[in-house]
Parts: sequence; structure tokens; C-alpha cells
Amino acid sequence: LSWYTDVFTHKSQWTYRCKLHGDGIDKHPSGAIYRSENRFWCFVCNKGGDVFDAVCLYERIDLPHAIRKLGSHVGIEPRPLQPEKPKKWGLRFE
Repeated sequence: LSWYTDVFTHKSQWTYRCKLHGDGIDKHPSGAIYRSENRFWCFVCNKGGDVFDAVCLYERIDLPHAIRKLGSHVGIEPRPLQPEKPKKWGLRFE
């Protein structure tokens, strides 16, 4: 979350000012980071999740692109995304 907003410590709890519901709206931290679960939650916009959800929400991208972004951040060069082949539905008669 520190990529997207400031993270604070308050009474051994990590908190943050959520920018998902508008930049500059939070005067006090509205979100909590649960270190033992590697999850976060904003009590104002009711959004949260894990590191992948954070990248998806703040970057407004889908999960495959979030995985690619995080992978490249840690030095993993991802393969190009392949377009999904349409599945053939229907009955097969012989």
C-alpha cells in the first residue's frame, strides 16, 4: 500500500489514508493493515484484500496485469499474455 498512500503505525496497528474514495478526503487514517493475514481493509469505502487486490484497485487493472506488475517489481520477467481461445460449446454428434 505504501506505493499508493502513506502508511502509519498507531498503537502497534498499521493504518493508512485510503485514496480509493478520493484524494485528500481522509484527514485521519481510514484503513487498517492486518500484518498477520497480509490483508488490508478500508472502513470508509469497504474495499480491501491482499497485495494483488491492492494493485488491482489502485491501478484499476485486472488480476493478470497486477501479477505481471508485481512480478516485474521483484525481477520476474513475465511471458506475454496469450489471448484466451474461445471454447467450443455444443453437442457433438457422430
